[in-house]
Amino acid sequence: MTRPDPTLRPNAEEAFALWKGIRDTVWNINMEWRPRPRREHPVETLILDSISFRQFFMFFAKSLVERLPA
Repeated sequence: MTRPDPTLRPNAEEAFALWKGIRDTVWNINMEWRPRPRREHPVETLILDSISFRQFFMFFAKSLVERLPA
């Protein structure tokens, strides 16, 4: 998708199929978790990961509640 010659790049349909294949191999928590810089201070990591965990937990709990029968 980043080749200099546009004729060697996949079309939109092929790129979407590639993306779906990659997405299917990624665990849901990794898609919801925050991206982390390589050189983040451990204290900052602890604080921001705690916030990210809370957000993921709330998302997970909400999706469970939505699945409950009415």
